[in-house]
Order: sequence, then C-alpha cells, then structure tokens
Amino acid sequence: PIDLQANPGLIGFVKAKIVAPGNLLVPLLPVNVHGKMVCGAGSFEGLFFSQELIYALSLGYKITASEAYIFEGRLVFNEFINDLYKERLAYPKDNPMNYICKLIMNSTYGRFGMAPELNHVDIIKESDFVDFNESTKIMDIKLINGNFAMVKSISQENSNLNPDSPNANLQISLPIAAAITAYARICIHKFKQAAAEAGILLYSDTDSLITSKPLDPIYIGNQLGQLKLENVAEAGVFLSAKVYALHNVKVGAKVIF
Repeated sequence: PIDLQANPGLIGFVKAKIVAPGNLLVPLLPVNVHGKMVCGAGSFEGLFFSQELIYALSLGYKITASEAYIFEGRLVFNEFINDLYKERLAYPKDNPMNYICKLIMNSTYGRFGMAPELNHVDIIKESDFVDFNESTKIMDIKLINGNFAMVKSISQENSNLNPDSPNANLQISLPIAAAITAYARICIHKFKQAAAEAGILLYSDTDSLITSKPLDPIYIGNQLGQLKLENVAEAGVFLSAKVYALHNVKVGAKVIF
C-alpha cells in the first residue's frame, strides 16, 4: 500500500480504490462510465493522478492506493505559459494575436495527449487496392480516374513506442496531458466547492461555472488562475451537460446551447 498523506509531493499515477464521502457537495474524482467521464459518488477504482488523490483526501475521500507509476515533477510549461499570457494581454480582445496566444495556451497540453497515429495520403492503382497495407485504417477513398485512387488513411502502428520507427519522436506524452487535466480539475473544483458551500452554484463545466449570486471578488480578475465574469443573466434553464439556455441582461435575449 502507498501512504499518500505521508508523501504529499508525490507525482505520478496511482491505482486506487475510492470511497466518496456521503456529504460531498461537488464530486471530484472521475470514473469512466460507458465511455464517458463521470465525477460521481459511491465506491469505484481506477488509475488517478497522485495530486488529485491527495486533494481528494482533504475533501473526505477514503483512498486505498496499491501501486503507482512515479515521475520526477517539474514545471514544464511555466515560463512558456507566462510569456504567452503577457503577450496576449498586450493586445485587445479583437486583435488576432490575442486569439492566437489564447489558442496556443489552451491547446498545448492537448497536443501531448494526441494518439500516436499519423495521416497518410497514397495514390495507388485501383487493381492494387486489395493488397493495400492492412495495418492502416482507411478514412476516405477518392477515384482519380479509371486506374488510380487517392486513399487517406491513419497508421495504426504505435510508432511513438517503437524506437526503430522513423516517426518515433512524435512529441507525445500522455502523463503530461493527464497531469495537466487533473490539475485543472483541482483548480476549478475549488471554485465550485466555494460556490456550493455558499449555496449559489447552479451549473459548472470544464473551466466555468454559473452562480445565483456574485462570487467573492478575490476569485475574479485578469491574472492566470482567476475567473473572468463573462456575463450576467436574469434567468436560465439547465437541462444537462452543455445543454442550457440563458436570458442575458447585458446583451438582451440570448440562447446558448
């Protein structure tokens, strides 16, 4: 067994059995249910980022950790993200540079979580199609003329794990992508928890929340890690995840799905 409380600085991915507290206002730890990520209650098990488990202990979760993949922790993107954010703030919101900086900041971690697959486009004789490489997944076929076809495919070879492959250096790291995602859940959960404890949380998503009253001003600002007030609505209907409607006071009637 692994004692997480005795190792608060542990960086890695831990196999653990989880029992969520019965009085939990905002569930934290995710579990895969029929291909969808659900942060629920009850008992379950899985592989979790260590720092997310350590935060979960402070919320009353009971965790039995059995084994772990341990890494050396570093601030991989600290300087990169801070420089990009300073660059973004130097431009107004309607300037393309502002959007470009935002896009790079938001998509960098996802790049490390990409599947190790490469797109291929081949021109082959129609008569040779039956002999085409069976290790590929065909995405699209277009006939060029009576003799040739253009085939778009995705290589199913896990070339990122094969050091002999010419495509071995794909700059992919699932641990980095998964760790950043877990840290993001920790950050937004703290906002959700504060709103729930105040009885004002109506809805939340990956990086946002909707409340019935304003949050404490200490949470609002233009610094990294703070929230931004997007709009103020006088009414709303929430049906399910990402399916809701708001009547917006600032810009008139507006429906968002």
